[in-house]
Amino acid sequence: MSKTTGSGLLGVLFCLGLIWQNASAQSRSSSAVSYLVRADQSLHDGAYERAIADYCLALQFDPRSVHAYTNRGLARQASGKLNEAIADYDKALEIEPLNANVYLNRGNARSLQQLPDQAFADYSAALAIDPGSVKVFYNRANLRFRRCPPEAGRPDRCRGGLQQRHQKQSRAC
Repeated sequence: MSKTTGSGLLGVLFCLGLIWQNASAQSRSSSAVSYLVRADQSLHDGAYERAIADYCLALQFDPRSVHAYTNRGLARQASGKLNEAIADYDKALEIEPLNANVYLNRGNARSLQQLPDQAFADYSAALAIDPGSVKVFYNRANLRFRRCPPEAGRPDRCRGGLQQRHQKQSRAC
């Protein structure tokens, strides 16, 4: 076999390897998507254990799926598995550290665990990424109301577009 024939054969084998690798990745991706769709429906229907199982399967096909980690965290949180939910949110943030929604979800889980300082830090991180998020302002304000006097939550409620009922003062936010 000549030198040029050998290098040509290597080139063909290399290209075939790339084609196989790409096809394999697409197959893994489509399998992950099918499990994600089913898991999302289960989550929506309140079938949390089934959703968790399908998110686990999706993660076997795509271990870097922020969607799967985040929504598995939501299913675990709804099931009362708060430590596991937070671990999923942590993993999602390792993959995508600028995801305000994941910080919001982790803050909610930490709030349910009675960890107000950590929840507040997560809400603040979410606001640093998405300063206009009404949901985050609302949740941070509720956290402040539970921890402090009523006026402590006022700035967040006003910035989030909410109004306090029975407000006696007429000052603007």
